Amino acid sequence: MRFLVFICSITILVACQNVQNPEEKLAQSTTALAQALYGNLSESLGVMLGKTESYCRSSAKASKKDLQEQWKIIMLQWQAASVINFGPITVGSMSWKFQFWPDRRNLVKTKVDEALQEDSELDLTGIGNTNVAARGMGAAEYLLFEYPGLIPNSIQCKYLQVVVADMKRNSVRLSRDWQDGEKRYPVELITFARTQPEGYIDVKPVSSLLINSLYVELEQVYRKLSLPLGEGEKKGNRYMAESWRSKMSLLNLVSSLTSAKNLFLAGDGYGLDDRLEGYGDEGKKLVSSVMESFACIEAGLKRFQKPLSSSVEHTEDRVKVRDLVEEVKQLQRLFGYDIPRLLEIPVSS
Repeated sequence: MRFLVFICSITILVACQNVQNPEEKLAQSTTALAQALYGNLSESLGVMLGKTESYCRSSAKASKKDLQEQWKIIMLQWQAASVINFGPITVGSMSWKFQFWPDRRNLVKTKVDEALQEDSELDLTGIGNTNVAARGMGAAEYLLFEYPGLIPNSIQCKYLQVVVADMKRNSVRLSRDWQDGEKRYPVELITFARTQPEGYIDVKPVSSLLINSLYVELEQVYRKLSLPLGEGEKKGNRYMAESWRSKMSLLNLVSSLTSAKNLFLAGDGYGLDDRLEGYGDEGKKLVSSVMESFACIEAGLKRFQKPLSSSVEHTEDRVKVRDLVEEVKQLQRLFGYDIPRLLEIPVSS
């Protein structure tokens, strides 16, 4: 009988050790999501690099159109990955190495043109010391969609190869840092999830991290819609729209918002929605409000027949953009005030 009691005690102890608190579950589901996002980005940049090298060698295997289409795929994947506003992406200004925006003075064109005059800069070592406006997605977009001289065996083609190789290198680093293993970020995140400072009963470190990341991403969405509108202008500034050269502004926003919603839900895993629903009716009501707001914004984006860069210059479409700006502000308030209040998470003023 004592042996049976001993076995039962051991079973209960092991079961208790395997039970994760909600913050640990959030850490695990977030890790899985980030691994997929950065893995996809790195893989697509590898494809882009191969196509760029092929095109620049005058190979018939790749055309400029192929490069433009692959750039669009990568841009959407970057938008999706940029919802992760914590961890390795915050080290060494990594996000700026992928994208320089907003570009208020057309610095991308200026800095790329300057870099093209300095042949010594046309390698991976050199681009690491180059102005962020002359690298990343913006530089590649300029060369692919506006620059007139992107032909095989040209200095411009060589520079594009370096820009893509630089992004590929950085994406590999991000993907690697999010993989499981000793001294990798997932270990740091799960340790962070177990943090309970002395004197505090229910700290929610990962919830706080995710809520802040979503708030920051929605602030970017807000700016991407409001900056092209201008302030008090009858006509907006099309050149303030993100990706105006490739006319991808609206698709970028769709990708960003879809990824933000997925981060909230953690895909099929344990997400912030589950965390909130554990707080009863008020939590469930907030989850419904978040999902309704996402759906409303997504529907609003689908109503545009023209690129955002053109829409901000037409009266009727400007009204639609303003309506979307207000919808984004409402969603932002949920993550900036209502949700933190329910979860008793301090919010900086």
